[in-house]
Amino acid sequence: MPEINVYKDLVDTSRYYNSWTIYGSFDIENSRPEILEKLKGINVIETCFQGTYGDNNLLETLFDRFTKYIREYVLSNELPVYLFKYDGWQLQKNRIRSYKGIVPKSLNPNDYFQYEFDYPNNYSIIAAAIRVTPENIDEYLGYFYDGDFGFLISSEKNILSKEFLSDIVENHDIRGHINFLSLCLKYCKNKDKIFRVTGDGGDLEVNWQVFCASQEQENVVNRQKQILSQEYPDRKIDVLEVIKDDPRYPNCEYTPSNSFKAGKCGAKLDQHHKY
Repeated sequence: MPEINVYKDLVDTSRYYNSWTIYGSFDIENSRPEILEKLKGINVIETCFQGTYGDNNLLETLFDRFTKYIREYVLSNELPVYLFKYDGWQLQKNRIRSYKGIVPKSLNPNDYFQYEFDYPNNYSIIAAAIRVTPENIDEYLGYFYDGDFGFLISSEKNILSKEFLSDIVENHDIRGHINFLSLCLKYCKNKDKIFRVTGDGGDLEVNWQVFCASQEQENVVNRQKQILSQEYPDRKIDVLEVIKDDPRYPNCEYTPSNSFKAGKCGAKLDQHHKY
């Protein structure tokens, strides 16, 4: 049964909402005090789907439900939702790569903006912002799972522009992956939100995370509950606030092969409390 986890204090709970991702993508430890202070205005609300715990027969069902949830969330969102994707690394330029880009030619030209940024020694990065629509969402669902080279953003502004792409590539990239900390500080304002998928691939859990301004927390939680209630009409949806990192893991940090987190979905740890 999925549950909703609310993170109000992003400093004391960073190991939970960031534990399945690249360590530097939300680098609390090396952030200046003034940056940490600004984080008080941002919340993370996470829909956590319990994994299969080794039963591969449940994997298809798990991801069918998870994908259905994401699809419903994105397509019914109050504001337009855009997918940002890019190479992540500077690559050698060539005519074929420049012509092909990273967006299929079949996509409606009104639904995306793509640009190739030039770097010294004939290198470049190609980036694109794509408006997610019912017509193209199935083609791009796979990219929703790649938090290193992309993310989703809902915005009141039209972000199909060179200025937006340039800002992400130049100011929110850390050695080939997205800097979600700086990204959220800049873009999680008013009703605008950042979305990403995390988890360990389905063994313990898969998660849909919404980064938003604190005043939007209640709206986000209510919307998540509404969507989950459609799939699970006879089940109670738990909403838990994560208070702080679990003290049982004081010295553990994320590594690609060994996360400190033993699966929080359904665990009801002491560091949670129910709404």
